[in-house]
Amino acid sequence: NENLEEAGTMAKEAAALSPENGAIADTLGWWHFRKGDYPRALASLKKAERLTEEPDPVIFDHLGQTLMKLNEKEFAADCFRKALELDPDNAELKTRLEGAGK
Repeated sequence: NENLEEAGTMAKEAAALSPENGAIADTLGWWHFRKGDYPRALASLKKAERLTEEPDPVIFDHLGQTLMKLNEKEFAADCFRKALELDPDNAELKTRLEGAGK
């Protein structure tokens, strides 16, 4: 949560230069999340998921956390499950899945 404004500026510039890069879309989405703009975060993170060739547990985790903030627990749980399939030893993901009530 440090230097959020600077991080946002860099993320937006990177997204403008490389709009089809999933990692950059994830970064931009996570910046929106940190700023509390969950609808914009969700849009960027969904784009990141679409643009990333291989499923990424970090993107699914970010999607899940964003969906939890939007009170979409069932969809959040689905994202946490997908993340856990890719990273089964991640204790934080297990805790988040439990928090989603699944």
